[in-house]
Amino acid sequence: MQVDERVYDIIKEERSKRWKGGVAIIGHEPDREIKTYARKYLIIDEQLGEVVEQGNNADALYINVQDIMDKG
Repeated sequence: MQVDERVYDIIKEERSKRWKGGVAIIGHEPDREIKTYARKYLIIDEQLGEVVEQGNNADALYINVQDIMDKG
């Protein structure tokens, strides 16, 4: 795990009953006046799919990670 410092505003923050901690939606536009600290984890494609499924209360979702990476 790494702690990362970014310059994006937090759009929404709340507590997650499912994850038992804080969650936030971070904006896309850089703002040099703001510092947002986050943890980032290195996960494999299958784990990403599981995280998205759990976060959306879905039984099965197909995520083409390569397509997401290609599009940025």
